[in-house]
Amino acid sequence: GSREIVEVVPIQIISKPSCNPTPSPYVEDHVRRRIMLACCIPKGSIETSIKVDDTRLGIGEVMKICLELVNNSSVDIKWISCQLFEQIDWHSCEHHTSDTTIVASQKVSGLRGMKCKATKQAKAKAVSPSNSDQKSINVISCEAFLRVPDYTLQTCTGNLFEIKHYLSINAQTKCGLTNVNIQVPAQITSPRRSMTTIYDYLIATVDRG
Repeated sequence: GSREIVEVVPIQIISKPSCNPTPSPYVEDHVRRRIMLACCIPKGSIETSIKVDDTRLGIGEVMKICLELVNNSSVDIKWISCQLFEQIDWHSCEHHTSDTTIVASQKVSGLRGMKCKATKQAKAKAVSPSNSDQKSINVISCEAFLRVPDYTLQTCTGNLFEIKHYLSINAQTKCGLTNVNIQVPAQITSPRRSMTTIYDYLIATVDRG
């Protein structure tokens, strides 16, 4: 009969982020991003301010993202999305493969301020000429909450592979125009449960078995 040949390749884990209970926030204040048509025609700018409460999370925990955009461009923002990505890189000798998946996502649309500054000011002037220069009319403020699902792998680096995670915030404009895309590195660690909780879980598992 046929004989199956199995080769066992040891994989050593070199590093893994610590499960430190101290939050690791990310803050970005008033960063101006140019909006271009066909990569060469300027259409103004969009100013972004971001606050992520913690970029080091355990399985089942929730990442809170606070986002504020000041739309000083002449283009409309269709929607805003926040996505948590998982990227797995395999490398051996001269071979390399990479696989990226979305593990959590939230899309926001229909917010006040999505229209461009020029359009909003024109409408304001038609209603009340004296209030046409209000700065608040083109400000977008929103929050997003991303839960780390149970099937998410932990961030780590090994001899043959690397597992990375990052938050991607995207403000979508029209076709041919620059989209605002912001990437924030993240780390997925062990869930932050107390030793008592873990002990109770193990006992329950043994009892079921």
